[in-house]
Amino acid sequence: MSLIEVDGVVDDQGKLKVDLPSDIMPGKVHLILIQEQILTSLEDILNAADLPSIKNAIWDALLASSHDVLAMMSRDIRAEHAAGLTEDFDPDTYIPHVSED
Repeated sequence: MSLIEVDGVVDDQGKLKVDLPSDIMPGKVHLILIQEQILTSLEDILNAADLPSIKNAIWDALLASSHDVLAMMSRDIRAEHAAGLTEDFDPDTYIPHVSED
């Protein structure tokens, strides 16, 4: 699964018009539509889209598209563990490594 972002408009008749990229593979798609709004008052802002639901939908789509990567990472870490290259994790003594980048 891949995540493809497209922009579009809904016309006065309620029809969605989008310009799709030419390299989309044939197959089933799952759409998440986020409609932009002009928020002009506090009431508009409070009644705006449910942002946690939108974030969850995006996270679900990204997670669904990452199974190959997660499987590869799982195989790698299991091989490292089997080779004795890992240590037990103790959250009480863990000190995060801060990158110098």
